[in-house]
Amino acid sequence: MSCESFDDQMMQGVYALGRQRDNEASGRRELARRLRRERVLAKLTAASRRLDFGMVFFSAVGTLPLIMLAGRTTPADWPMAAICTVLLLTGIVLAWQGRKVRARMEGFQ
Repeated sequence: MSCESFDDQMMQGVYALGRQRDNEASGRRELARRLRRERVLAKLTAASRRLDFGMVFFSAVGTLPLIMLAGRTTPADWPMAAICTVLLLTGIVLAWQGRKVRARMEGFQ
């Protein structure tokens, strides 16, 4: 075996090891990227559930008393109507934020 062919074989081995190391590194990066994406999706899913619950709760708490107060319009009932309106608007804002979270989730998927 000549010296040149031995050197060529050594360099080919070194290049092969370098390619293998690069492939493993890119695989690790891809797995890390996938893990980060799954964590973000889990957080967004939890936030979406909380926003959905808050939307339903505040909308119901704000709407039901407003329906009950609809027949009466005395000045004494206005503070209660104002509080119920604020609760209803809170539910609407939570619905809007939930829609934004779901749109962001769709962007990740």
